[in-house]
Amino acid sequence: MYFERSSYLFLIGILLVLIVAWLLNQSRQIKISALLGERRLVKKLAISSPLPIQIAKFSLFLLGVLFMIIGLAKPYILGVNEHSRNMSPTDVVFVIDVSKSMYVKDVAPDRISRARHLVQDIIGQLSSEQVGIVLFSGKANTYMPLTDDYYYVKKSVDAISGDLVLQKGTSLKEALRISSLIYGSDVKKTKVMCLISDGEFHDSDAVTVADSIRKSGIKLFCFGMGTIDGAEVPASYSPVEEEFERDKNNNSPIISHMHPEELARIAGNKPNTYFQTVDKLNAASLFADQLRTLEFSEVTTTPKPYYSLFLLIALVFLIAEACIPQVVKPYKVNEL
Repeated sequence: MYFERSSYLFLIGILLVLIVAWLLNQSRQIKISALLGERRLVKKLAISSPLPIQIAKFSLFLLGVLFMIIGLAKPYILGVNEHSRNMSPTDVVFVIDVSKSMYVKDVAPDRISRARHLVQDIIGQLSSEQVGIVLFSGKANTYMPLTDDYYYVKKSVDAISGDLVLQKGTSLKEALRISSLIYGSDVKKTKVMCLISDGEFHDSDAVTVADSIRKSGIKLFCFGMGTIDGAEVPASYSPVEEEFERDKNNNSPIISHMHPEELARIAGNKPNTYFQTVDKLNAASLFADQLRTLEFSEVTTTPKPYYSLFLLIALVFLIAEACIPQVVKPYKVNEL
């Protein structure tokens, strides 16, 4: 439970003041009765409610004030509702690394070919989702805007290569930002981003950008291409980038490794958001299962207002207090 106007709760201190005032008044009445004469006779002559009735009336009044204060503070209770629903087609944007390290052959036939196969496998399990593609290396380009023409998408995926991005390097931060702009303005859609890379990038701000993307409501998944042991960068592709330059002293080959910890950080270190793609078919199926979960199952936490209930209870207590008469039975002289 939380209160929209929590400052009103300080008014509960008024109850303590009322209790003290009531006790002082009772003490004052006892002293006055003692001054008037014998306590038993004064009690017989007094035209007032017995003490139990007074306590009951005062208690009902205090409860009414208490619930009124709580109602004025506008209490809300968080209720968790889990339900299924059919949503508008999901938007899925593939962010594919086409840098030179993606040509390493530690997975057959090489990382970039495996990335193309993975995208094809995932698309084969889609039905009504719209698909977009962003390619990145030293810069990022929108390769394909959102479309549900899967035949066209598959043909376009077959043509993906590093030649489509002229500037060499790995600018993941730019790729994430461009990808986040592809989605439409329909807030009812589920927005999914799939980063496919070997994790070999040196962009210190990428994790911060990824965190902002997730906070905006976009579901971010990562797929690791390659192996941790890695393999040699093909000679035809090096030296081209600083991280792949050969040692000029001994001309030793450069080994490119897959970095799962970097990809897991981009995915937010959350379960079921990072997939190892040595077994590409398994990764595609696992992702498709996650996508169906996002589309057809939703867990919502909805705050429910309860201030009207507290005000109603306060009203009941105050009415009950008013219905109890101040004098139950006036005493007669002949009863003395």
